Amino acid sequence: MIWRNPWAWLGLLTIAVPIVIHLLSRRTARVQQFPTLRFLPQSRSTVATRLRLHERLLLCVRILVLAAATAALAQPYFLTERRQGQRAAAAARIVVVDTSLSMRRATAAGVPAVDVARDSARAYTQDAGFIVETVSPAHAVAGAAAWLATQTGPRELVIFSDFQAGTITRHDLQALPPGTGVQLRKVGIAGASDAFLVTKASGTSETIAEVAHGADASVATWRTRAFAAPKAPALHVRAADAEQSLADAMLDAAVSAGAPFHGDTTRNVTILFADVDAEPSDPADRPWMSVVIARLADPALLAARRDTADGREHLLLYTDVQPGTIAAARFVSSVLHALDASPPPAELEPGFIPADTLADWSRAAEPVHGSADDASDGRWFWLAVIALLAVETWLRRRRVHAQTA
Repeated sequence: MIWRNPWAWLGLLTIAVPIVIHLLSRRTARVQQFPTLRFLPQSRSTVATRLRLHERLLLCVRILVLAAATAALAQPYFLTERRQGQRAAAAARIVVVDTSLSMRRATAAGVPAVDVARDSARAYTQDAGFIVETVSPAHAVAGAAAWLATQTGPRELVIFSDFQAGTITRHDLQALPPGTGVQLRKVGIAGASDAFLVTKASGTSETIAEVAHGADASVATWRTRAFAAPKAPALHVRAADAEQSLADAMLDAAVSAGAPFHGDTTRNVTILFADVDAEPSDPADRPWMSVVIARLADPALLAARRDTADGREHLLLYTDVQPGTIAAARFVSSVLHALDASPPPAELEPGFIPADTLADWSRAAEPVHGSADDASDGRWFWLAVIALLAVETWLRRRRVHAQTA
């Protein structure tokens, strides 16, 4: 049962009124005709005052009248089996799956957490709803709230995540329309994940941080090593013959200045500067290429294509800037950052949102006012009030009749 106006239960305080009235009321003495008082001994009159409840049945009926009226004003809604079936079938549901890096860790069964979340999400949307995959569940809530606000039936948001600290907050959930149900389903992670490597180059040396993300803490091990010349194995540069050496020096300078270059060496990227003769290539339609292009977002990028050389695919990035210019250096640095495979600092967060907090933020979906089969069931309590008033009237008249008989 759902109470749509729970504040109405304050009306139960009115139950004290009939109790006080019954305590303070005085019963009317019955007048008895007596022929004479001459033969009765004289006695001293005394006043005795005692608070006693009379007509207990009548008092109980009056209390029940007030209680039933209060329950009717609280607007009850009975969740019958039929209504629950209708709500489940007609619910507007959005299931959000957290696909951030932390969800790649394994569960107790050895399966990546993101795969468990996806399977569970498909089970939730068999009857209704759709799935949204995102690396930021907090940002997805705003879009979900806008869509749910347009729905007329019961509404529900379900989130599958490991719920690292900061994944979502109570403030994010407040953007949802009133009455929207919230289910926060936690996908458990089993122990530590694989270590991440974060590399930074400076001059002729590089600093490597190996970060192991455990269940309760993140442990970082730092080491520094020297190397002959800085290189970015996943990035290549091509320029006109007269400017190729300048382009190579600019790449080495960008890496030496501290730009990240610990990328995925299986994802090769080649920058083609102005005046380079390039053969036709295929569209850059690989998922990882789309990610690099989206991260890049540099106005110097003219086009992106895909090529195959030595049995490996290359992402070709065309630009019209000249090697050795500030714009070219900025473009190379942007590409290095787009190729960086280091996890965001937020993904190294060792803490998680407590289970009791997630339970406190969760709530059941409520019917939307004005939808079908949404009428308040308070009418049944009003019928009980009318029946109890009839009983109260009968008891009161019987008492008066008994006193006058």
